[in-house]
Amino acid sequence: MTKRIVCMLLAVLAVFTLGAPAFAAEETVPAETEAILPEEPGDVPPAEEDPLAPAETEDAAPVAEESVNAESEAAGPEEETPDTAPAVDGADAEIGPETTPDPGVTSGSCGSNVNWSLSGAVLTISGTGSMTNFRGRNGGHAPWYGGTFTSVVIEDGVTNIGNEAFLECASMTSISIPSSVTSIGTQAFEGCYALTAVGLPTGLTSIGDRAFYDCWALRSVTIPDTVRTMGVDAFAFCKGMTTLKLSSGLRKLDLRSFTGCTSLTAVTVPSAVTEICDSAFDGCSSLATVNLPSALRTIGPSAFQGCGLRSVTIPASVRTVGDWAFADCARLASVTIQSSSTTLGAMAFANTPWSVRDGAFFIRDGVLYDYQGDGGQVTIPGSVTEVAGYAFCDETAVTAVTIPASVKTIGQWAFGNTGITELTVPATVTSVGSQAFANNLNLTSAVVSAGTVGNEAFWYCPVLSSVRLTATVGEIGDSAFDDCPSLKRVMILNRSCAIGRITLPDDAVICGYAGSTAETFARQNGYAFEPYTGPHKDGWAKERGQWYYYKNDIPVTGWLSVGRERFYFGGDGVMAAGRMQLDGETYYFNESHNGSYGAMKTGWVKLDGVYYYFSKTTGAMVTSDWVLDGKTWYYQDADGRQAAGLRQVEGKTYYLNEKHDGTYGAMKTGWVKLDGVYYYF
Repeated sequence: MTKRIVCMLLAVLAVFTLGAPAFAAEETVPAETEAILPEEPGDVPPAEEDPLAPAETEDAAPVAEESVNAESEAAGPEEETPDTAPAVDGADAEIGPETTPDPGVTSGSCGSNVNWSLSGAVLTISGTGSMTNFRGRNGGHAPWYGGTFTSVVIEDGVTNIGNEAFLECASMTSISIPSSVTSIGTQAFEGCYALTAVGLPTGLTSIGDRAFYDCWALRSVTIPDTVRTMGVDAFAFCKGMTTLKLSSGLRKLDLRSFTGCTSLTAVTVPSAVTEICDSAFDGCSSLATVNLPSALRTIGPSAFQGCGLRSVTIPASVRTVGDWAFADCARLASVTIQSSSTTLGAMAFANTPWSVRDGAFFIRDGVLYDYQGDGGQVTIPGSVTEVAGYAFCDETAVTAVTIPASVKTIGQWAFGNTGITELTVPATVTSVGSQAFANNLNLTSAVVSAGTVGNEAFWYCPVLSSVRLTATVGEIGDSAFDDCPSLKRVMILNRSCAIGRITLPDDAVICGYAGSTAETFARQNGYAFEPYTGPHKDGWAKERGQWYYYKNDIPVTGWLSVGRERFYFGGDGVMAAGRMQLDGETYYFNESHNGSYGAMKTGWVKLDGVYYYFSKTTGAMVTSDWVLDGKTWYYQDADGRQAAGLRQVEGKTYYLNEKHDGTYGAMKTGWVKLDGVYYYF
C-alpha cells in the first residue's frame, strides 16, 4: 500500500466510525433467472480474439450501469453535476426480449417508433425517437446480435443509439450516424473488433460507459464539441487508435477513458477540463506528447502510467497529482511543475528517468519529493527548499531528522507516521502543512518556529508532552494538537498569534506572555495559564554542550555575522564546527577553542596533514582551480587537496613543487630537472 493511501486512511479513522450497513431484500429472484455477478469492467484485459469469430452467447450476468459506475461512486457521495453522465434518451424504452437471432427474420421494431431491416450486408435503423436499450446478458440481445452484416445505416430521425445496440457485432466495419442522434448508450459498440471508423455527429451530447470498448480496429476519433459527458472506459483498449480530438465541451475525462490505447501518439486536453480521472490514459505506450490545460486541477492515480511521454508540464492550476500518475513512463526525462503548492502522490513519477535519486532522496528543483533510505538519523540536504507532501510518510525507521535553514515549506503528511522522537522546525520555514507530523507515535517534544502551523499538524501523537511555539509562529491551525493525550505544556511566544479551534487535555498548561492571545485563549477555553517571564535570550548561549545564538528568544538558523566573524547555525540552531557541505559548497568552521570557535576560516587550512584553500571572499573550498597567494600560483585538485608534481590542466602540463621547503605546491617556472631530465616551464 502506498504512503499516501495509508496516511489518508489514518486521517479517515480520526473522523469516522464505520458501521456495517444492513440490507433488506425486497424481492426474491427466481432460481432460473438468478444473475451471476459480473467481473469489474476493465480488470482483466480482453483475450486476443479473431475479430471475425462468432460472438459467444453463453449466459452471463449483465454489466449494468450501476456496476460500470461502481468505482467512480466509491470516490465520494453522489452529486448531481454537469460531469455526471446522464441517462441516454430512451432509458424508459422497452427492453428487448431475450431471443436467439433467427436468420430468417430480416426486419422488426427496435423502439416505439424505430424499426430495423437487414438487406444483404447492410443493417438499416429507421424511424423517429429512441432506440431500445438492450440488456443482452439479462433480458435480451438486439435482434440482429450475432449477424454477419458489415455496414450499418442509421437514418435521420433516430435520436439515440441504445445500450448494447451493436454489442459484439464483430463483422461490422462501418456505420453512418445522423445528426439527429444526441446520445450513445452504454456498451453500444463494445467488441466491434472490425469497426475502422466512426463519424460522430455535431449535436451528440453524451457517450456512455464502455461505448467503444475493445474496438481494436478503430483508427481515428473526433469527438464533436457538443459532447459534454463521456463515460467510464468509453474508448478503452481501442488498440489501433492513432489520432484523437477531444470535445471542447468536456469538463473531465472519466475513469479509464482511453486506457490501453497503445497506438495513440498525442493528446491535447481541452481547455475546460479540470479533472483527468484514474487511469484515463494508463498503458498508452505510444503516447509521446500531452498538452495539459491551465484549468486542470486534478490528475488522478495512474492517469498516465506506462505512457511513452518524453516531457510534461504540470500547470500551476494543478492541486494534486495522484499516486503513480506518471509512473513507469520509461522515456520521461523532463518534468516541469509550475507551482510549488502542487501535491504529488506517492510514486507519482516512479521508474522514470526524471526521478533518478540522489542517494536516499528524490530531489528536483529544490523539492524533496520522496525519501527511501535506511532510516535512523536523517539530515535533509541543504539544497532542499521544500519538503513535499508525504515525502517521509510511513518511514517508521527514521528516528531523527535535521531540517536545514534552506527549507521554506513542509507539505501535508510530510513526516506523518515516522519514528521521530524529537523535532525542531527552523524559523526559515514559512508554513507547515496539514497533518505534517501526524501519527508520530514516538514523538515526545517539538520546538516549532515556522510561520504557520497547519490543521491537525500534530494530530495523534500519543506521547507528545511539550510543544514550544516560538515568536515567529503567527498562526496555529484547527485541531493542531487533537488526540495528544500526554500533552501537558504548550508554550506560545508570539503575543498576537492567531489560534484556531484546538483541543488540549484538560490538565494542559498554556504558557505565554501576559495579555497575549495565548492568555485569552486559555481563559476562554478553561485551560490553566502560566505567564512567561523569561529568561529573555539574546546573543550567545551554551545549552546541552552546544552553542546557539538567540535574537528575541529565537535561536538563529543559517548564516550570521558577529563582528568580523561569520558563523553558520543548522536548522536546529546548533552552531557548526569543522568541515561542512552547504548548498553544494564545502566550508570549514574553526574547531579549535582559541577564542574563535565556530568561525568560518578562509585562506590556507591544514586538515589531516593536507593543505586546502578556502576563498577569502566566499569562504568556499577551492576545487579544480588555481589559487594566487601573493605572487605565487598553486593548484587545488578536484577534492580540494593542494596539488604537487606534474599536473595536466586544460590540456597543458604544469609542475608544482614537490619539496617541503616552505614552497610546497608552488608552480615552478623556467628549467626544472625531473628524473635526470630537464624540462622548461
